[in-house]
Amino acid sequence: MSLKPTRFAVLLAGFVASHGASAQESVALAEATAITVAADAGVLATAQAATGTTDVGKIAVEGTEGPGATGLIQPESSPKARSSVEKAYIENKSPTENPFQSLSLLPGVATNSTDSSGLFGGSIRVRGFNSDQLGFTVGGVPVNDSGNFAVFPQEYTDSENLCSVFLTQGSADTEAPHTGASGGNIGLTLCDPKDTAGVKVAQTGGSLKLTRSYAKIETGLVGGIWKSYVSYSRALIDKFKGDGRADRHHVDFVSTVDLGKGSKVTGSFLYNRALNNNIRTLTRAQIDSRGRALDFGTVAPRHLAPGPGRQNENVGQDVTTGTPGGLPPNGDLYAPFNLNPFRNYIASVNAGFQITPELRFSFIPYL
Repeated sequence: MSLKPTRFAVLLAGFVASHGASAQESVALAEATAITVAADAGVLATAQAATGTTDVGKIAVEGTEGPGATGLIQPESSPKARSSVEKAYIENKSPTENPFQSLSLLPGVATNSTDSSGLFGGSIRVRGFNSDQLGFTVGGVPVNDSGNFAVFPQEYTDSENLCSVFLTQGSADTEAPHTGASGGNIGLTLCDPKDTAGVKVAQTGGSLKLTRSYAKIETGLVGGIWKSYVSYSRALIDKFKGDGRADRHHVDFVSTVDLGKGSKVTGSFLYNRALNNNIRTLTRAQIDSRGRALDFGTVAPRHLAPGPGRQNENVGQDVTTGTPGGLPPNGDLYAPFNLNPFRNYIASVNAGFQITPELRFSFIPYL
């Protein structure tokens, strides 16, 4: 077989000859190289010819939705750090859970609950900022304590009426109504009433004599513009140590009027009444000497007999039962004196009016 040497083969023959090979050997190597190059070119041409498109018909792919279906850590379009959890996630949690517990898996968040139910409250830190350094809103209404900016998450709403909880890390929203939010803000968004009338009843039970009853009535859409709901719940649970319990009554009412063309008015009223027995916080030394189950005492304090030095009778013993040593129990550690009763309500109107396609007027008066 005779092949015309390619430019590559001629150059290769010259390279071999320059390194001591004879002219005959160089030509033989050049011809072999030409044959290899030609063969490779033929394989490539065959592969290119085989490449093409084939109609295989219609292919259907089925499966569950991605992370968005869990309601946890939703895609955000805000130009700042923001995370949120949605109703799909909240519904899978305990109905007694408070908003701090709902945020526990978000980036930069560290939470602590006084008990597992959430009815005794808890604390939260976001990127090192404590809860009294965060703004907290419910339906756009600020609810931080006016004196020390503290937040009591177990007070504000029932989880069944909560559609989302969002968190902005680092700084508060510019439109958020906060004065002391140096570390960001947390917002609770209440669900709108449904267009269909209905009744929902739920009952929960658990350890530590946990019981929770919940009832909700939906009016459905009336007159094409108005709809409302009202709900009531009561939850009780014993403390996990010592005597006492948490007893919570809660009412949520939301009503909306759709004025059309983007204008809407939403009114809400949230009422909460609870009576909690405090759970004693212990030091490491107290845990080592008395155990983790140490709580407030059940022996009532009493006055000492009159005499010299008896004016210091308030400095009594840390006892749960009995009065060893003759001194009375310390009144500050008496269980019935360590109560946390509270009653609060939030009334607000969230009104938004679309004046023109480019102009919108909104305001939220609250009480």
